[in-house]
Amino acid sequence: MNFIALYDEAGQAQKAASALVDAGFRRDSVQVMREGQAPGEDQLTKQLRDWGFSEHDADVVVRAVHHGRSLVCAQVADEQAEKARGLMRQHGSRTLQDVERELGQPRGGTEDRQSGESRTLQEVEETLQVSKRQVGAGTARIHTSVTERPAEETVHLKEEHIHVERRPADRPLGPEEAAAAFRETTEEIRAVREEPVIRKEAHVTGEVVIEKQVSEHEEKVGGTVRKTEVQVDRQQQGEGEQGRSA
Repeated sequence: MNFIALYDEAGQAQKAASALVDAGFRRDSVQVMREGQAPGEDQLTKQLRDWGFSEHDADVVVRAVHHGRSLVCAQVADEQAEKARGLMRQHGSRTLQDVERELGQPRGGTEDRQSGESRTLQEVEETLQVSKRQVGAGTARIHTSVTERPAEETVHLKEEHIHVERRPADRPLGPEEAAAAFRETTEEIRAVREEPVIRKEAHVTGEVVIEKQVSEHEEKVGGTVRKTEVQVDRQQQGEGEQGRSA
């Protein structure tokens, strides 16, 4: 989308252009034109017409630049249109209607000839143009947290115990037993037991899928548009009768 704004002073135009760049608009999409630095009238008119401006509006802009006003041109995305318009207005941009009134009639609009006087009045009608921009429609924040809970399991464990029992006996020892019976010896018997070993294993028990779904709907928007009508009151000299035509 192409935006233009007219300024009375070159300093205003330069500040508006700098504000657009500072606000994030591409530097190569913002241009300042003024008398002596703008393209020729025919070239500038063609450029404005290619951008979608009417022949009348293009003529007003070309005449304004020719009479010393500065022009700021910016190419912006549709969703940034309101932001660009607001920045331009903050630095004193002029409306085409005000500039046209100050400049007077367009080229070739009023001609004084020996045959009589000619005057041109314009009928202007606004049209409703609707663009789109993105605004916030809600936010979802997803948090994950860790909780703890006691967990118990039952396990069977074995444990050995050492039992010592003395038994009475009365029998003779053999020669080999007698030789070994009076040597000092130490016998060691080890008892073992089982104890639980705890380890943890993580399992996925569920999944939460987060996605955005796009839906479309039609919405009627409306506004007030203005239209100027030229009405002529005719009075015939000497008869005092009036007629009106539009």
